[in-house]
This record gives sequence, C-alpha cells and structure tokens, in this order.
Amino acid sequence: MLGAASNRAASAESGGGAGGGGGWGGDSGGGGIVGGGAGEGRGPGGSWLTPASITLAALAAAVAWFLLTADWAAIAGADAGARRAAWVRLGMDLGFCGLGGFGLLAMVSRFRASERAARLELAERAEARRALLAAAPAGMYRARMYPDGSFMPLLISDEAKAICGLPKDATFSGVRMTDHPLIHPEQREWLRQKIIEHVRSGEPTRLEYRIVTPAGEVRWIRDSARAAREPDGSVIWSGVVLDITESVEAERRLAEQRRLIDAVARASPSLLYIYDLDRQETLYYNRPLESDLGYAPIESAAEGLRFLLEVMDPDDLARVPGYHARMREARDGQIAEFEYRMRARDGRWRWYVSYGVPYARGADGRVTQIVGTAIDVTAAREAERAFRESAERYRVLFENNPQPMWVYDRETLRFLAVNDAAVRAYGYSREEFLAMTIMDIRSPEEAARLRRELGASGAGPERSGGWRHRTREGREIEVEVWASDLEYQGRPGRLALAIDVTDRSRTIAALRVSEQRYRLASLATSDAIWDLDLSTDSLEWGDGAAEVFRLPNGSPMPDLADWTAMIHPEDRERTDSAFRRAIASGQHHWVGSYRFRRGDGTYAEMIDRAYVLRDGGGRPVRMIGAMTDVTARVQAERELRRTLETQRLLLSELDHRVKNAMTGLLTMIDLTAADSGSVAAFAEAMRRRVGAIVAVHSILSESRWSAAPLGDMIAMLTPPEVVSRVRSGGPPVAVPPRQATPLGMVVQELMANASKHGAFRSPGGAVDVSWAVAEGPDGTSLLRLTWRETGGPSPGERCPAGTGLRLVTGFARFELRGSVSWSFPPEGAVVEVTAVLDAREDPPGAGPA
Repeated sequence: MLGAASNRAASAESGGGAGGGGGWGGDSGGGGIVGGGAGEGRGPGGSWLTPASITLAALAAAVAWFLLTADWAAIAGADAGARRAAWVRLGMDLGFCGLGGFGLLAMVSRFRASERAARLELAERAEARRALLAAAPAGMYRARMYPDGSFMPLLISDEAKAICGLPKDATFSGVRMTDHPLIHPEQREWLRQKIIEHVRSGEPTRLEYRIVTPAGEVRWIRDSARAAREPDGSVIWSGVVLDITESVEAERRLAEQRRLIDAVARASPSLLYIYDLDRQETLYYNRPLESDLGYAPIESAAEGLRFLLEVMDPDDLARVPGYHARMREARDGQIAEFEYRMRARDGRWRWYVSYGVPYARGADGRVTQIVGTAIDVTAAREAERAFRESAERYRVLFENNPQPMWVYDRETLRFLAVNDAAVRAYGYSREEFLAMTIMDIRSPEEAARLRRELGASGAGPERSGGWRHRTREGREIEVEVWASDLEYQGRPGRLALAIDVTDRSRTIAALRVSEQRYRLASLATSDAIWDLDLSTDSLEWGDGAAEVFRLPNGSPMPDLADWTAMIHPEDRERTDSAFRRAIASGQHHWVGSYRFRRGDGTYAEMIDRAYVLRDGGGRPVRMIGAMTDVTARVQAERELRRTLETQRLLLSELDHRVKNAMTGLLTMIDLTAADSGSVAAFAEAMRRRVGAIVAVHSILSESRWSAAPLGDMIAMLTPPEVVSRVRSGGPPVAVPPRQATPLGMVVQELMANASKHGAFRSPGGAVDVSWAVAEGPDGTSLLRLTWRETGGPSPGERCPAGTGLRLVTGFARFELRGSVSWSFPPEGAVVEVTAVLDAREDPPGAGPA
C-alpha cells in the first residue's frame, strides 16, 4: 500500500548476516533485497594457507612419523646395509608426505579460486539488482500494519515516493493508512474496505485508485500487493505501485472517441459496416441492410450469407470473390468500390455502391477485415438510365432524321450541331457547318427578315415558310422551317428542321413523314408514342410503348377499344368525353390525365398529349400523341402534401405541448419557490427538475417521439453517484410521449427524495425499482411501478412530505390518470405508483392549455 511507505527499511525486516551493507534504504547489516556478500573468512593477519606453509607442514609430518616409528636400536646395531635401508625409508616417507602436501595445496587453491568466483558472481548479481531497481518504472514498499489501522513503514523505494510526488526524506510512521491526505477523499473508505477484504483472504490483490500529490495533482495508481500475517497478530503488507495516469486518461479519451464514432454511425444516412473476409461475416453495421429492402432482421451469420445468396443479383454475386481478392491485397487507405444489385421484397431491384478500405490484417500482412459504407444509389441509377434513354431517343431522332436539322446559338447564331441530312443537303462538312452561322446559308436580302422574326419568335415550336437557302455549290432551295427553343450544352439554343419544298409534288409524302417525325421530336414528351388514323380508327404505337405498358415480349399492342378499356373505370368516361370533344371542336391540341392499367395489373398515372392533323377543310384526319408516365411525380406530390399536412399537425401539436409544458413548469416553479428556503436551494431544485424534463425529451427525440423505454428513463434519471445502489427490472414498457414527461418527473422526485431523506442518506442504503403491466380499460395498459428503499434511516427519522412528494401525487393523479400510495415499514419506504399508458394522443388543443 502506498499509504504504508517509509524512507528507510527496518533492519529487522531487511535481513542480516556477515558482509557489507546494501539494500533499499542504504541501512547497515546488509543481506536485504540488494545486499552485499559474506566476508572471506580470513584472520587478522591474513590467510595461512600458502604453498610454503603447506610444504613445510608436510615435511615436518614425514620427519615426525619417521622418528616415532623407526627402530632406533636396530638401526644402531645394524650393519651399513640396514642403516642404508632405514635412510631410504625415511626418504620415501618424506617424498610421499611432500606429494600429499602438494595435493592438499592444489585442493586448497582450487577451493580458494571457486570461492573468489562465487563472491564475484554474487557481487555482479547484487549490482544487476541495484541497476534493475533503479531503472524500473514501478515503486516498491513494505509495511507492518496493526489492528488499529496504523502502520510502521519498513521499506519504500525512491521511485514509489516519486510516483506519489513526495520527497525522498518523507516519513509516515504512526499514520492511519486510509486517512493520509495522499489518498483521494472519494476513495478512502472504498480503499479501507478493499484492504480489509484482502487481509482476511490473504490472497494477492491489485487495486487501482486515485491519489492527490502534495502539489494538488490527481494521479491514478495501480497497487499490486499481498498481506502476510505475523505470529504477533500484525500484518506485513508488501507491494509494487505503478503510475497509470496516462493509461487511464487514454482509455477515457478512447471511450469518448468510441461514443462519438457510435453517434456519427447512428446518424449516418448510409449503411456503415465491418466485414470479416476470413469468416465471411458482417461483424458490425449501424443498421441492417435487409430492413432497407423490406425484409425482417437476420439474426445469425449463416443466415446472413444465405440472405446475400438469395437476394443479390447472380451476376454481381459472381463478382464478389474478385472484389474480396482485391481487398486482400489493398494498401492501407486504398478505397475499393463495388456496385451491386439487391432484390427488395416487392421484387424491385435496388442499386448499392460499397466503398471499402482495409481495417485489419493477419500475420502474413494480408487484409482480413474491411470497413466500408454502402449507399443506395437506385434513384441516381434510374435517373441516369432514363436520361440516357431519353438522350438516345432524341439523338436517334436527330441524327437519323431524313430532313436537315441543326441546333444554333440564339445569341451568336452559330451552328452548334447538324445532322447527316443537313450535311448531305447543303454540301458543307460538319466542321464547316460548326464554323458558320445561320446567316451564311441565306441570301443577303433575307437577313433583315430573319432578324425580325428571330426577335419576335417565342419559346414554343414555330413554323415558317418561304425561306430560300443556299447550298455550298451556290444552288438556292426553298425551305419550310420548324423551330423550337431549347438549352444545348449550357447555351440558349434553337432546334430547326428545314424541309425542302422546292418541288412540292415530289416531296409531299416526305413532308408528311417529316412533319410526323418532327412532331414526335418536338411535341411528344413520353415513351408511349401513338398514331391514330381517324378515318379507320386504326391505332399504331411507337417502339417504347410496350416498355411503358409493361407488356411481355410478343404481346399485341392495344387497339383503340383496348386503350379505352385499360383506363381506370373512375377516369374512363371523363377521358373519353374530353378526347372526342377535342376532335369535334376543331382544336389542334388535346391533353388528358388518367390512370392506365399496365400489363402487370398495376395502374400508372399518365399525362397524354396529342396533336390533331386536319385537311384543308378543317376535318380531322390523324392524331399523333405521346403518353408520359408521371406516377413517380404524382406520388411525390401526394407525399409532399402528406408531409405538409404532417408538419401542420406537428406544429399544432408542438404548440399544444409547449403550452402544457410551460403551464406545468410555472406550477413547478411556484411549488419549488414555496418550499425553498433560499435562492440557491430554489435554483438547485429547479435545475434538477428541469434537467429531468430535458433527459426525458432527449429519449423521446432519439425515438422520433414514438415512445420512451421505461428502463432507459430510469437509467438516465439515476444520479451517477448512486448507480451501483439502484436495481431496476421489469418487462419492456414503451411509455407514450404524453405520459413520458410526468412519469419521468415522478421517478426524478423519488430519486431526489431518497437522496435527501431516504435510502441514499446511508452508505449501505439501496433502492429497488420494479414494474409490471396489466391490461386496462378501453385497451389501455395499466402500469404498476413499485419503489422500495432498504438500508435507509428509520421512519421516525424521515422528514415530513415536501414539494417533491406533492409533485409525485399530482403527476400520478392528474397527468398519469393513476394513483400513488406510501408506506414506511422498518426496512424502508415503499411507494406504489399506477399509471394509465394510453398511446392515443389528445387532439391538438385538447386538455389544459
């Protein structure tokens, strides 16, 4: 424990023995954690085991042995040979003793060498331990704890003091460990309890808590320690401390970043996902893709793969392995695009574009997971296809028209485009045309007339005749020109079709065809183009009609009677009458709107425009028209009208809710002011109550004001400091918006009452919140919420009911159409609240204003 630290280690705990000093605090009597080695065992004068002393000792022993064992009487009376043998024996004894002495000398020398090597190794190890402790980022300590909570430091490293921001000479003898100012005030009691638990268990522990340095800096400490009980009943507490402030702060910042990323993912209109290439499984997505397609959510990875196999276009599905292979080898940050089609539940195909980047790699460096976004581009693809088809139709009509056609700039009169027929008729190449103006193909005398007509021309299609044009060879031709304004390549242009009427008798048939095709180009605005011969009632359709009508390939096209029958019964009489009236009245144009039954049985909203061709006597001979499918536009207009109506209702409802909220707020202000003893108390009470309203409204806003989950409301309204002391549970309950705010205020006032007068006043107090739902009258749901407090003050110590309890009673009876009851058993207060949860909202303006 950091609180049990000292500046020196007590000699009784740090060890002892012969040898030099060492250890943590530098105390004498070494043999501590980094102590010195033992002495060499020498006397005051040094070692006597020298080669000379050993040799002399051996020779002396040999002489002594000879003197003691020789038969001196025999030697004295013997002959010279016997005396010689005695002296030979003496020499041999001296030799053997000398050899033994030298052997003993070798053994002693070897022992002395081993002893010196061992001392050197011990010294190196001690030096290594000292260097390791000096370089370690952790601090070490050892203390003797006593039953009264005091302690005596036995050992504390300088690094431990540095972590705590203390000087090296700091001491703590006789201080209660959990009362020391080093320990953060909010964690002293918690730390005391944890120490008691681990002293009892004797198991190693690792605690993380805050300290406050003498300089006022708050740091996070990781304390790894173990308690050992001594025979006298005291406890030796040893451990290692590490400064983890940076790690804790990094985790906090990481959590904030994760919350931000999660909020951004939830708010994103696109589908965000993380996909595992090895497992072929989607690990994360901000919303299920299948819900966008009208399918029910998929709950397992196996079903997810089957879902793709069933609804993805087979051609696109065949390209998935190639896309995965490209992603395997992608560089960090490299974006890979994949476009595919998915079949919705209604049978229509929707286009998606996914953009993926590498997210995780395996040991071999290849990508194993990708993160990406999928965007629904169906509308863009359909618009692009429709534009291409429309542009292609008009390009075909323009390029393949047998009559000369061109587009010129209305401001500069320069040719912008010409068709092949114009090139053939006038003899100029396309490049020459584009370098000229429309004045260059006219005679000078017609220039003034052309400028007048250009100035007087309108935006609609116009027909003018009697013009004389000149070809490249100088030949003049008489033409009749049909022209209409348009925008071409960002410039104000005019489309012109020139008909050579020089020889009317030869070109009358071509003129009719040209007029018909021109009408198709300039008047028809839809794919279903029709031509009705009024003399025979024969009806012919253009190539695009089958697609508009969704007819199978090879199906016969409708005749006039079929066309009338396919009009919606509610629109048939009106449309038929208007059609025949236009023919009989002598007018040239007819426009009708009606619902038309297509080949698949669905009805399309159609706008039908037609032009009536008449002979010289004014009699109708033909009608040329075009049917435009405007279903999408009509649906959009209807949706817009519904949206506007919804906005109007929402604004009215908002006005109603704001009035009610302001009325309730004013009542709350009056009650709070009457019960508050000071401005500060009034402000605090109002801040708490208004904050509860804001919290409930934020939950409703996340659900788009559909309902507020009761469990989420209780969790959000629980003060952070008592989260661990509140238990809640019950079936899922979706509180309608009308009851959410008053029910939230009831929960908030009960929380405040428990903090001020009830269970939260005691350290061991707790609150249990439970609820159940039963069917009420008229199909409503009857909610019964039980608030049970335990471990709080006795009923006799509670304060009398104040504004909070009056607000609870008022909200329950008048806003929730329920009731409230109170009881105070010995174990704590019990509150029963009932409420009628009716999803049917009052109409705007109803109720109290």
